[in-house]
Amino acid sequence: MALEIGLSGQMFDNYTIWDHLMAAADFGYKSVELRSTHVNPSCNKEELDKIKEFLLMKKLKVGCLSCFTGNYGLLTDAECIGAFNVFKEYIKLAVFFESEMIRVWPAWQESSAAPPEIWERAAKWMKKSCEYAAEYGKKLVMEMHHGTLCDSVDSSLKLLNMINCDNVGVTLDPVNLYQVPADYSYESIKKLGSKIFNVHIKDIIELPSDSYPYCFKYSYYVQHIGRFTKVIPPKNKQERFFSHRRINHGGIDWREVLTALKKINYTGYLIVESVCENNKDMPSGRKLAEVCYKDVLQVQEIRQPRTEEWKVPSPSVEGFHEVVSPKKTKCEYAYMYRLNLPERKEYILNSGKLEMNAVLINGKCSIKSDKLEECMHKFDSFYIPGKTSIKIAALENCTFYIGAAECNGIGKEFFRKYEKELPFGEIRQIHGNGISKREVYFTLNPEISASRLICGITWGGNGSWTSWPPHQHGEYLEEIYCYFDMPPPGFGMHLVYCKPGRTDEITVHIVKDGDVVIMPYGYHPTVAAPGTRNTYFWILAAKKPEFRRYDLSEPDECFK
Repeated sequence: MALEIGLSGQMFDNYTIWDHLMAAADFGYKSVELRSTHVNPSCNKEELDKIKEFLLMKKLKVGCLSCFTGNYGLLTDAECIGAFNVFKEYIKLAVFFESEMIRVWPAWQESSAAPPEIWERAAKWMKKSCEYAAEYGKKLVMEMHHGTLCDSVDSSLKLLNMINCDNVGVTLDPVNLYQVPADYSYESIKKLGSKIFNVHIKDIIELPSDSYPYCFKYSYYVQHIGRFTKVIPPKNKQERFFSHRRINHGGIDWREVLTALKKINYTGYLIVESVCENNKDMPSGRKLAEVCYKDVLQVQEIRQPRTEEWKVPSPSVEGFHEVVSPKKTKCEYAYMYRLNLPERKEYILNSGKLEMNAVLINGKCSIKSDKLEECMHKFDSFYIPGKTSIKIAALENCTFYIGAAECNGIGKEFFRKYEKELPFGEIRQIHGNGISKREVYFTLNPEISASRLICGITWGGNGSWTSWPPHQHGEYLEEIYCYFDMPPPGFGMHLVYCKPGRTDEITVHIVKDGDVVIMPYGYHPTVAAPGTRNTYFWILAAKKPEFRRYDLSEPDECFK
């Protein structure tokens, strides 16, 4: 299973929090690591409320508050009390933002040089912080970082054992360990095991000298971290030199790291924490966030959405055809079949583990099951739950489009006669207005008992848009559009894009009679050429029975 990707605020230290949050929302990140340079106890409530509202609207989780708090080992007892009081204010922020974790530094001194009293004071106050955090259901995380007590696996485990609390763990950061240098192989990751609460992903490369114009010294962290808290410089005066690189383009074999994490069943976030500093060979800000997301997909061997593969032809030859299913397409929940039955032929439709909603697109037939016996004409439809058989006898050449999804034991057989002049209401509706006005006729409306399916027919206007404004519901439902009554030379255009407002990434499918387009996720407006009406049978398949609702679409706010 691929790990979900988060975005660290460190990449936006020289920008506003809104630059950080907008980049996370625009480029597909699932969580953010809020930085104390942006969010801290001195922020006013109005600003915090706006940030929380944006996070909720964009469905971004706060995985961690990345704070410069703690550093207990280097403080006096009086200073520790003050630092602990600051920490308690961050707990309030963690509760407000529903953040699972807070980063706390034990002590900014190399583990090999730290005397026993530093370890003991750090462990004492970290334990006190853990106990306080536990009262609010929060975890503490110590970042594995060169120049700290947690600069290796062994030193981190030593401190974790001294603290001896269940709700404290580490942020694994292989780049930081690479600079020590300290081991981060599978054996080391295995030692940490469930104490890995978080993972930072970025990359650098060690250089033989400082001749590269954008390199930085190992000891640069003293200057960088010293802006926020006390740091004891490294003992070794011999400098080494590094340069920033894009993820998996530097000295870290990230595929090896991810394989190790998979072996120990790590299921947390990969938090992108790339920086470029002044490296002009690296992108920065939003552009860096965008390319990093793609780099992480690549290192996880996840293909970018291939929306050009989402158009599927439905066969017009005689027989029962599986057009869409999880084994054939990107859809995991939605199925679609086409039945072409010549006059005087019969077919037994068995639903098996699926529920099915079938609409007669063309022709005339009779149907018979244990509970149904009807004569069907164009646009009539029927529903059968799982483990049900129904006999179809063609009185004319017939074409059925059939939507299906897993049956969870909910739903009863029923037949629906198409009534062209049915008053507008539960079944027949008008959606949109102006050039996006269309008629919708439910063949299986949400008020009817079923497990996952909602289905219907849409007729657009001449040369008009349908499904406008662009919307998606990929978090809850998958959808399929099955086009019909659009003979040549008429055609429509089915548009798909995956990120709000990113119309520069649109895939355009030319659709005609018999074409099918799947939408496992993504925004999907359609438009017809002049002289053509976009006409399609649509299938919504809920990912869970409780998501079987018609009000879960999410419009692209850029077009509101």
